[in-house]
Amino acid sequence: MKKGNQFHFLNWLGVFLVFHFGFHFLHKNWLMKQNQQAEKELNFNGLSSKPKVWFMGDSHPLLAIDPEQIPESFNWASRSENYILCYYKIKYLLERGHKPTIIFLPAEIHSLSSQGKSLIVNHELDDSWWANKISPFEADAAANGSDFRRWWLAANFASHAGQFYHLKFLAAQPQLGLTKLGFMPDSTDFSQNENAKEIINEKVKSHVGKFKLVDSLQIKYLNKTIQLLKESGIKLVLVKYPVSKPYFEAISERINPKLVDQEFVRLKDKVKILDFRNLYFGRPELFSDPDHLNQKGAEEFSQMFKEFSGI
Repeated sequence: MKKGNQFHFLNWLGVFLVFHFGFHFLHKNWLMKQNQQAEKELNFNGLSSKPKVWFMGDSHPLLAIDPEQIPESFNWASRSENYILCYYKIKYLLERGHKPTIIFLPAEIHSLSSQGKSLIVNHELDDSWWANKISPFEADAAANGSDFRRWWLAANFASHAGQFYHLKFLAAQPQLGLTKLGFMPDSTDFSQNENAKEIINEKVKSHVGKFKLVDSLQIKYLNKTIQLLKESGIKLVLVKYPVSKPYFEAISERINPKLVDQEFVRLKDKVKILDFRNLYFGRPELFSDPDHLNQKGAEEFSQMFKEFSGI
């Protein structure tokens, strides 16, 4: 390469790197600084007395558990947080000296789906918080592939790549704000939705349409979590959260839920399982969408859960 062309190339390379890492810095430290995970961690650290009952997992506990009604509890859940992410979040929190007495994780029909890995490696979750929580080497060994290494490199050095999807969550949504204990109340009444059937079909398709129903990677990370908590002296309970009857019937037409449930049954000697899946089959007004409770449903469920579980 001629000296003039080489100088020209280096100039353009410099401009590219400045813009690239500039966008990376702005995305990670400004646009996504107040993401859901960061807000929960900030709120938890600000509590004078750290709760010993942790609800973790995906949007089911996020929308269903109000810690205000359950003594000494905190809702760590976030949307699409599968067993892989739960393991690393728990490990991260334990390493910082936080130790609960009991952790509740969801055991939903789609909890073992291969969708979990896809959401991570395709950057559909919030990379800016998870980037330095997950070891690319440990995850790679567990997954037997290079997908997690590629994800880790992009998450740590190009957090803006493929992440513009998350910008819509920065818009103010008063009905979806977090409480200081991590609960996300949603006042929506899905029973009043005129497009309920179409929404249910789309929801079912997103959960089990193109993904393997039982993914060995999710089972591996669930077992890693069970072992981690056993070694740490922390009790683990799996919870099947309430879903609407139309959702359960629709998903049962596509797959057999028992195929997933039998995987959880195999763990019955290791972990307790609470089943509330059909609890509100006759109460459509308690749901914000086909498979999530609304604020009214969460208040009722949280109170019942406290009394039933004996927390």
